[in-house]
Parts: sequence; C-alpha cells; structure tokens
Amino acid sequence: MISVLTEYLVDVYMSLLNSKELWGALERTFGVSDAGSEVYVMDQLYNYKIVDNRSVVEQAHEIQTLAYET
Repeated sequence: MISVLTEYLVDVYMSLLNSKELWGALERTFGVSDAGSEVYVMDQLYNYKIVDNRSVVEQAHEIQTLAYET
C-alpha cells in the first residue's frame, strides 16, 4: 500500500506496522463523508417524480443512479 502513496505521505505513514493500521489512518484522514451532498441526493430521490414524456426505462435508470449514490 505504501508504494502507491505520494512521497510526502510515505514519510507520514511509514511508521505504521501493518496494512490494517495504515488503512485505518488513511480512512480517518481522508475518508470524511460529505453529509451535505448525501442529504442533497436523498432529497432528490425523495422528490423524484415520474413524468409521461420520458421513457420509463430512462427514468428507472435515474432512480437507480440516485439510490446507488446514497
């Protein structure tokens, strides 16, 4: 895992003993969830309306895409 990190990150994380510790440290540093965008996507999914002038398949695909983003 260390081999794919940029040089300045290698120096920071090289002291960790195993990949589980490294993954946990990277997750704590970079894995912050953007709650604002999650709420936005949930709102879009909740307020989605099926319309007559577009294909059902196309609209179903949009709903699936929204559902996978949450």
